[in-house]
Amino acid sequence: MWPVVRHELRKIATLPMIWGFLVVCVALNLTLASLHAISIRDDIDFIGRTVAVAGTRVDGGFAGRVRHLPESRQREDLLQALEGDVRIPTGHDITELGRRYVDLLHSGERGPLANLMNDKYRTLAGHARAMHDSGTSSDLYLGVASERIHTALFGTMLGGVTWEAIAFAVLAMLYALGRERLARTESTVMSTRFGRRIVPAKMLAAGMIGVCGFLLFVLSAIAPYMTALADSPIWGMDVSGPFNRATTELGEQPFLTWTRFTFVGYLGASTALSFMLMLTALLLAAVAGTLCRSMAAAFSATGLVMFAAGALPAVCAQNGWWEAYHLIVLIAAGPMHALLTRSMWFTDMGLKALMPWQESIETLASAIILAIAVKMACRRFRGKDL
Repeated sequence: MWPVVRHELRKIATLPMIWGFLVVCVALNLTLASLHAISIRDDIDFIGRTVAVAGTRVDGGFAGRVRHLPESRQREDLLQALEGDVRIPTGHDITELGRRYVDLLHSGERGPLANLMNDKYRTLAGHARAMHDSGTSSDLYLGVASERIHTALFGTMLGGVTWEAIAFAVLAMLYALGRERLARTESTVMSTRFGRRIVPAKMLAAGMIGVCGFLLFVLSAIAPYMTALADSPIWGMDVSGPFNRATTELGEQPFLTWTRFTFVGYLGASTALSFMLMLTALLLAAVAGTLCRSMAAAFSATGLVMFAAGALPAVCAQNGWWEAYHLIVLIAAGPMHALLTRSMWFTDMGLKALMPWQESIETLASAIILAIAVKMACRRFRGKDL
């Protein structure tokens, strides 16, 4: 098995498009991440100076301690923000937020969607109440720049990396499965002693290439930030701090995660979920590449499924068809739903989710279903007339 896998790895590695795609994406990631890291350097330095003087917790005396900092634009912005509402939401606040979302559903107060939405916000209210009582979510995080930098890093940069990894993995998988057809050697290869068992070997080789690509893309995007934040205190601060906000159907609301996430913990969890999304796309491509007679048809099928899974819920959300939206998401569009809501991972997500941790559950469930589909596709291929 492994000699065949190594041979398939060499076949994929000889494709110039693979190396061209890899080099372009890594260079682009390094450039964009470096430029963004440079642009936020003043904000990061200010957070470091603030923590040194005022500490990490936004408590009753925090504003007074901030006034001891040298005058600067960042200091004035922070003091102005502290005059507003920066308290930790209570359970009552979250319960009321849930009622407002139920009203937006237009499905009745006792409908299935309303019940699920109420249950979700009751769970979040309990978490918010515990945070309020313990004060564990009063960290400064990135101050007034929290939402801007957090969204740019986890929504834009990590989202772009995930798309790159998906495209790279799909390319590797479809090329590996379609190469023999392109070279018109399929009948010869399938009639050898190893025979049709070469298909799982091709999938494994393409999967290994996809994983390596994902790691390179992530490292190239994160490395500039790791350099810029090397001495910053934000690594251990809670991302659900009072200054971090999420934009939903009701406007801005507190960015509350289902469990406590430090910056480094949230980065690790988001990267893991991005990896799972890449894996689901890889499995989808494996099914299409095994069942379709040509590489072009496999590319078209994979792209069409992903486009439909993203476009149909978007159209439903835009028109307020929330019953149809959640039905499509739960049945067929889980991974694309997770990918398109990446800036709100591990939060309540407003109307975009019906249960806690939905983006993680639907991605894991899709990966399991697609893994079963891959096994069934391989079984069908073994009995197919070539």
